Amino acid sequence: MTPARPRDLLDAPRPVRVVLVAVLAGYTLHFVVASLGLNRSGAGASVDALAELCLSVTGTVLILVRGAGRSRSGRLPWLVFGGGLLVYGIGSLAMSGLVPNRTLVGSVRVSEACWLALFPCSFVAAMLMLRDRVSRLPSTLWLDGVIAGLSAAGLGVLLGAWAPTSAGGRLSTAMFPIADLLLVMLVALMFAVADWRPERNLLLLGLGLLAQTLGDTVWLAQSAAGTYTPHNLLPDLLYGSAVCLCLLAAWARPRDRVTRPLAWWAVLAVPTALGTVAVVTLVLAGLSRQPASCVALAAAAVVGVLARAVLAVRDVHSLAQSRKEARTDELTGLANRRAFHEAAERHFGDHPDVPAAVLLFDVDRFKEVNDSLGHSVGDELLVELAARWSACIPGSGLLTRLGGDEFAVLIPAAGEQEGLALASRLRRSLDGPVALAGIAVHVSASVGVAAGGAGEGVAELLRRADIAMYAAKAGPGARAYSTVDDERLDRLRLGESLRAVLGGEAGHGRLVLHYQPQLCLRSGAVLGLEALVRWSHPGRGLVGPAEILPLAELIGRGRDLARAVLGQAVEQAARWHGAGARPKLSVNLAPADLLMPDLPDLVASLLWRHGLEPEFLVLEITEDSFMKERAQTLRALEALRRIGVTISIDDYGTGYSSLSYLRDLTASELKMDRSFVGDMTTCPRSAAIVRSTIALAHDLGLVVVAEGVETPETEEELRLAGCDVAQGYLYARPLPAEQVSLEARALPAPLR
Repeated sequence: MTPARPRDLLDAPRPVRVVLVAVLAGYTLHFVVASLGLNRSGAGASVDALAELCLSVTGTVLILVRGAGRSRSGRLPWLVFGGGLLVYGIGSLAMSGLVPNRTLVGSVRVSEACWLALFPCSFVAAMLMLRDRVSRLPSTLWLDGVIAGLSAAGLGVLLGAWAPTSAGGRLSTAMFPIADLLLVMLVALMFAVADWRPERNLLLLGLGLLAQTLGDTVWLAQSAAGTYTPHNLLPDLLYGSAVCLCLLAAWARPRDRVTRPLAWWAVLAVPTALGTVAVVTLVLAGLSRQPASCVALAAAAVVGVLARAVLAVRDVHSLAQSRKEARTDELTGLANRRAFHEAAERHFGDHPDVPAAVLLFDVDRFKEVNDSLGHSVGDELLVELAARWSACIPGSGLLTRLGGDEFAVLIPAAGEQEGLALASRLRRSLDGPVALAGIAVHVSASVGVAAGGAGEGVAELLRRADIAMYAAKAGPGARAYSTVDDERLDRLRLGESLRAVLGGEAGHGRLVLHYQPQLCLRSGAVLGLEALVRWSHPGRGLVGPAEILPLAELIGRGRDLARAVLGQAVEQAARWHGAGARPKLSVNLAPADLLMPDLPDLVASLLWRHGLEPEFLVLEITEDSFMKERAQTLRALEALRRIGVTISIDDYGTGYSSLSYLRDLTASELKMDRSFVGDMTTCPRSAAIVRSTIALAHDLGLVVVAEGVETPETEEELRLAGCDVAQGYLYARPLPAEQVSLEARALPAPLR
């Protein structure tokens, strides 16, 4: 649901718009009447005074209504400011005689006290708005307010003693200019926080407050000169403009607030000015022997300034401590990742042409320590390693814990050789055992080194050192970066991603099977399909079996891959059979798969679970399967044969084993490699090998499948040679299951 847009003057409720326009029109008429002099005596003055009072009260009510209708965060400032205007209106009533204008304290009357009350309300409202627009207000802000009040009161008493009695009492006459000055400073601060481009409601409020201070200035000047009279045009014009501007500010639509940090000068300007005023007031009060109240107020303000200085020192110390903690590793006390980046950027910024060496290292088999002895013991190990390595770092170097068991060293003005020398010292420092939980633990670390200048940048040097570190894990333990390592690291990371896929983790893609049809060369019917594994990788697209199989062996998860492929293939074959099609489905097995002790049981359970007849599953093995563990391989194949699955000899002619396995192995199918089939129409030797292989296979009772058939001419040669089944791009590329399912519905019974 889209949030409602804040209302503005033009889309406020109709009654509010009517009243707003009436107030603005009323003030306009009031100014016109005042400029013509129709309000100076008689009934005109009474009507004009009543009209001005009504306009002021209506504007105040509208501001209070607007404050009550705002969101919680924007409500309080306008309620406070509206309350100040309400009290100010009471002062105007007292001045006009509608409310008793008694003397309260000294020579201050009710009207003047109510008018002065507008200032603290304006200060509070402005500070509340300022709070929403700066990211962090100083903690001493409340003390600044106390100092401001004491300084203003002390200065007011001092000036009140010197000021002539005029339209107001001596104290109020002195207090107005001081309060107006503070208000102007506060408006300037609000505008400065907004980069001197304040939003509309803030601009209108600031202009309204400035109009108020100008009105006070004119009133005081005329009062001191004895020329002030009620319904004077210029003060009334300024006061009326102030109400109108503040009213428009309250109803102006605020933009989305952007919080900014408060500038240092803005934090210091107010307390500095107030402290100066307090000291000057105290000195003048002492020299001129002013009343004790003046001296006490000024002295209290000076004490407040001193207290603020103490708090400021505390805040600076706290800030320095927090900055240090933000750049320090909590466990080891070393610099952290942020400190490392700042130090490297500072070095390259100051010396862009001077290289630096970066070492990145982590603790080998640290996870085993954590898992076997506990995380607290692992933390003890990290603390001990940090202490040992700190003793090896040169004075200009920076040892950093980046996180976990990963550490880094920055050596300014150094190259690869200096980095490798330090890496050797770091690794030698681990020669002695570490006593952990009463056990002597021997640990080692792999270190990667990269060197470069400002052109490479901090992030790139860390990346290169990371690559070198991974290469060091498989080699000497410490290694400098080489571009060859990029490909090696990419392969390692791809292997880790495949490990996650086989482990069922999300976010790394998934394994899928594509299927390539196998056609009978006599009838043209599709007899079976070969399942070929693909890895749907989120960043690389489809990764083929030529890359998947070596990766699976590299990470030691070849058997998991075989289980995943067999499971998907048998499930899909059963799905086709359930739909009425009965193709054979061929699945490739790696030589290591045949050494799985539970392979026959796995195949049998998959066939039983999905209800697939064993004769429709073909397991393809290569000649390399007999190079090692020949006896165990033959036992596994015999067990599979007893289950009833078909055994196929794949890539025939490309291995190095003897023909004796054809005698010992009871296979049902032989697949000729594409390297012979593809060029049999252009190479007589290849054609001779194909023909003789077909004849040999038939003599042994084997069905012959030719791979890599891509042209009609090759197909015709195979047909003339007596080949049984063909497979290749001439018929179809490997396809997803959903694209071959319709074709498979009409498949005939398999070739026996």
